[in-house]
Amino acid sequence: MNFQLTKIKKIILGLDLGISNLGYAVLVSDGIIKNYIVYNCFFTSKFISTSERILKIYLFLEQLLITYSPNLVCIEKVFHTNNTKTFSVINQVHGAILALLASKKLLLLEITPIQVKLYNGLKSNCKKQEIIIRMKSVFKIKNNNYKKNDDAFDALAISNTFFYLFT
Repeated sequence: MNFQLTKIKKIILGLDLGISNLGYAVLVSDGIIKNYIVYNCFFTSKFISTSERILKIYLFLEQLLITYSPNLVCIEKVFHTNNTKTFSVINQVHGAILALLASKKLLLLEITPIQVKLYNGLKSNCKKQEIIIRMKSVFKIKNNNYKKNDDAFDALAISNTFFYLFT
């Protein structure tokens, strides 16, 4: 698949999939300078049904697509975990996202966790804290008093990987 985008301005939405915490980050680049517009987490309550949680994620992402108009969406590939229930639910979230992106005719790039780490200058077995430190360094995030959920930093790393792979 060729991900060379025809627009000069690239807007990439990175997602770290989860049912409780969905990390998201929007990066923009003019071909020379790359910066983030937003990075954060969207949370759903464990006290509502799985289908309601997935619908909330779908509607939230639909609004993100309208607000930021990304050229492409990057997500981490879903791999089987020891927790079958979590794996199943993440796959359901993944399916909802695929349906949303298809309805909007948006490109999707699925990146492996190893690619995310290696292309961001980290070791394949690095810890979450190392990803946070690296993303703060890359994007010059100085406010250490404001703690973001690590899923938000994962989403930054996922979207940043696109630039290493395809620009």
